[in-house]
Formats: sequence, structure tokens, C-alpha cells
Amino acid sequence: MAKKSQITFAKLEDGAWGLRVVGVKVKADDKVTARKRDGSQVKATIDAVIDNRLEKGERVYYCSIRKTEESSTAPPPPSPPVRRTGGFPNRNTARSRARRAGWDGEVGSPSYYDSGLYDEES
Repeated sequence: MAKKSQITFAKLEDGAWGLRVVGVKVKADDKVTARKRDGSQVKATIDAVIDNRLEKGERVYYCSIRKTEESSTAPPPPSPPVRRTGGFPNRNTARSRARRAGWDGEVGSPSYYDSGLYDEES
């Protein structure tokens, strides 16, 4: 069974972003596809191999990159959060809504009845 290579982004010792390559030997000018934390893939060209070491029995290469291009196979950006409606409102939301209506927070106070939050028919 062939080993699966892992190519991810990593901070290099000089502070620049580079690649961490596990499971496959790479050299300068190799074109690779690296995976970002969000799961998207980025094509990159290796500029130079900075370091190679043995980690947990596998050879790991740290490489500087020349240029990155967004991959067309990248997943779409996440959709905006959906605002929930219905159900029981959050206690803090209900209080802030009541204060905006002019209620001082005391049940039975004159401002409670004047705020419109009190329904006389209930």
C-alpha cells in the first residue's frame, strides 16, 4: 500500500509561510497542491527545500514557496449564518426588546402596562 502524502502550509523559521511535506520527496520547481486549514486546496510551486528531518519515522520537508494560485476545486465560501426565528427568545433579547419599548423591568409597574407588552385580553 502506498503512503499518502500530506502537503500543508506551515510557518518557516524566518516567519514566512511555506509548505510542510510529509511522505513524498520534493525538490525546487516542483508544482504541488497544498491543503489549507479550511479544506480548500491551493496550487504552489516550491522555491527551495529549506529543511528536511525525520519526524515520527517519516521524512518531512519544509519548503519555501514561490507563488500560490487559488484552485478551481476549492469549496465554495461558507454561507452567512441563518438568523433563527420562532421558538423561545433568549432571555437577554427579550429584556433588551422590552427596555426599548419603555418598560423598566418590573412586572406590574406603570411602565409595564404603558409599554404595550401587556395584553389586556390575556
